[in-house]
Amino acid sequence: MEDSTVNLVIALLGVPIGVLTYYFTKLWMEPYFEYEKLRARINSDLLYYADAVEIDMNNKESLLYKKYGERMEAFHRHAADLLALYPLLPAWHRINYFETREYPEKAVGQLLGTPNIPTHLTQERPKKK
Repeated sequence: MEDSTVNLVIALLGVPIGVLTYYFTKLWMEPYFEYEKLRARINSDLLYYADAVEIDMNNKESLLYKKYGERMEAFHRHAADLLALYPLLPAWHRINYFETREYPEKAVGQLLGTPNIPTHLTQERPKKK
């Protein structure tokens, strides 16, 4: 075979393989990795929220209270990101979450409701005598 024929065969094989690899990465793997990063961010914010629940809600000038407010806004952003990203996941990944009893659709409602918890529910209740 001549060099030009070899180059043509390589190009005819390489271009479709490159296109398939690009679409596999963009349509399957990228949403998966973005979703996993979002889950990690949500977990870290929830841990911070659990620690910050004990702050003094009357002192609105404290740094901890401002950070608490930022986490509340972050929950709304995370819910929107989760709602936008979940349909982009490949079907095998959504089925895997269904089988492991993780429901990202329900998590959106819980994330939106978390900042709306009244402060009297997050503070310690007085004991009955």
